[in-house]
Amino acid sequence: MNGESFEPDHGFPVRLFVPGWYGVASVKWLTRIELVREPFRGYFQTKKYTFQRNTSQGLQTAVVGPMEVKSEVIRPRPGEQLGLGTNQLFGVAWAGEDSITAVEISVDGGGAWDQAQLIGPREKYSWCLWEYIWEVDAPGKYQIVARAMASNGNAQPQQHDPLRGGYMINHWRPVILHVEATRTRDDQRSDVDTLLYDMNAFAAEMKRLPLDVEMEYTAGGGI
Repeated sequence: MNGESFEPDHGFPVRLFVPGWYGVASVKWLTRIELVREPFRGYFQTKKYTFQRNTSQGLQTAVVGPMEVKSEVIRPRPGEQLGLGTNQLFGVAWAGEDSITAVEISVDGGGAWDQAQLIGPREKYSWCLWEYIWEVDAPGKYQIVARAMASNGNAQPQQHDPLRGGYMINHWRPVILHVEATRTRDDQRSDVDTLLYDMNAFAAEMKRLPLDVEMEYTAGGGI
């Protein structure tokens, strides 16, 4: 990983990595692999990493698998003070086994939407960077929302599906920002290296948060 041997926390000696699926499928600390003729009915495949979904036959249990389409606002962070003028918004989006086709930004909590600029690869299994240059002419409190669309036609939902419990959380996560009349901004579009630096800083910040079992999953702290 990153040019170094696996550490125990990341799965030493061997880890099974499943692209496009949630991390629960990427099993750590493998010592052997067996081929079986029927689906494995272990605890984690039948009880732990499962959720309910509505079908024509009623509720059915499904295994947590392919990732849902989702986007995150990386910069600015919640509560950050911005200024009048040109403000840069930046984030990432992904769609598991599908690719990202668009990211839309709302600065009024979902009332009106505008297209963000997609940056870098737009391939399945890949994170897609996005950037939005926001021109602000009035001070106040703003609710920023990003929503992504995938190549399979799915769009990021406004609310979490309660049948999924603490899994597959991909709904909008509004970011509250304050624009001050006493400040001015003249942000420019960033180069890719700067955006990647911000993304890595965001990842380091998230790493310091409590485990998901200690979070409020409906606020976006689950998987």
